[in-house]
Amino acid sequence: MDQATREPNSRQLNGLISRAQRAQDLLALHQQHGHAFSGVNLATCWNKLGRANATERVWLQSDGGARLRALREQTSR
Repeated sequence: MDQATREPNSRQLNGLISRAQRAQDLLALHQQHGHAFSGVNLATCWNKLGRANATERVWLQSDGGARLRALREQTSR
Protein backbone atom coordinates (compact mmCIF):
# COMPACT_ATOMS: atom_id res chain seq x y z
CA MET A 1 0.00 0.00 0.00
CA ASP A 2 1.53 3.34 -0.97
CA GLN A 3 1.38 6.47 1.17
CA ALA A 4 -1.48 7.97 -0.86
CA THR A 5 -3.79 5.06 0.02
CA ARG A 6 -2.53 4.42 3.56
CA GLU A 7 -5.00 4.90 6.41
CA PRO A 8 -4.22 8.06 8.40
CA ASN A 9 -2.83 7.40 11.86
CA SER A 10 -4.49 8.71 15.02
CA ARG A 11 -2.49 11.94 15.02
CA GLN A 12 -3.30 12.63 11.38
CA LEU A 13 -6.96 11.84 11.99
CA ASN A 14 -7.02 14.29 14.89
CA GLY A 15 -5.68 16.96 12.54
CA LEU A 16 -8.40 16.21 10.00
CA ILE A 17 -11.07 16.30 12.70
CA SER A 18 -9.72 19.55 14.14
CA ARG A 19 -9.73 21.22 10.73
CA ALA A 20 -13.26 20.08 9.80
CA GLN A 21 -15.50 23.10 9.34
CA ARG A 22 -18.97 21.54 9.52
CA ALA A 23 -20.78 18.77 11.36
CA GLN A 24 -21.35 17.06 8.00
CA ASP A 25 -17.58 16.98 7.46
CA LEU A 26 -17.03 15.39 10.87
CA LEU A 27 -19.60 12.69 10.20
CA ALA A 28 -18.09 12.04 6.76
CA LEU A 29 -14.67 11.60 8.36
CA HIS A 30 -16.13 9.19 10.86
CA GLN A 31 -17.92 7.27 8.14
CA GLN A 32 -14.71 6.98 6.12
CA HIS A 33 -12.18 6.43 8.91
CA GLY A 34 -14.18 5.69 12.08
CA HIS A 35 -12.83 2.15 12.29
CA ALA A 36 -9.42 3.73 12.93
CA PHE A 37 -10.58 6.38 15.44
CA SER A 38 -8.83 6.24 18.80
CA GLY A 39 -10.37 7.45 22.04
CA VAL A 40 -8.70 10.80 21.49
CA ASN A 41 -10.16 11.03 17.99
CA LEU A 42 -13.63 10.28 19.33
CA ALA A 43 -13.27 12.91 22.04
CA THR A 44 -12.06 15.51 19.54
CA CYS A 45 -14.94 14.72 17.22
CA TRP A 46 -17.53 15.07 20.01
CA ASN A 47 -15.90 18.29 21.17
CA LYS A 48 -16.17 19.75 17.66
CA LEU A 49 -19.77 18.58 17.33
CA GLY A 50 -20.55 20.22 20.67
CA ARG A 51 -19.46 23.53 19.18
CA ALA A 52 -21.69 23.19 16.13
CA ASN A 53 -23.80 26.21 15.28
CA ALA A 54 -27.58 26.21 15.71
CA THR A 55 -28.30 25.25 12.09
CA GLU A 56 -25.97 22.26 12.29
CA ARG A 57 -27.49 21.16 15.60
CA VAL A 58 -30.94 21.19 14.03
CA TRP A 59 -29.58 19.15 11.11
CA LEU A 60 -27.89 16.67 13.48
CA GLN A 61 -31.18 16.11 15.33
CA SER A 62 -33.53 16.29 12.33
CA ASP A 63 -33.45 12.54 11.79
CA GLY A 64 -34.01 11.61 15.41
CA GLY A 65 -30.27 11.34 16.00
CA ALA A 66 -29.72 8.57 13.44
CA ARG A 67 -26.83 10.50 11.85
CA LEU A 68 -24.95 10.18 15.12
CA ARG A 69 -25.73 6.50 15.73
CA ALA A 70 -22.43 5.04 14.51
CA LEU A 71 -20.41 7.63 16.42
CA ARG A 72 -22.44 7.04 19.59
CA GLU A 73 -22.13 3.27 19.31
CA GLN A 74 -18.38 3.38 18.78
CA THR A 75 -17.99 5.76 21.71
CA SER A 76 -20.03 3.43 23.91
CA ARG A 77 -17.77 0.51 23.06
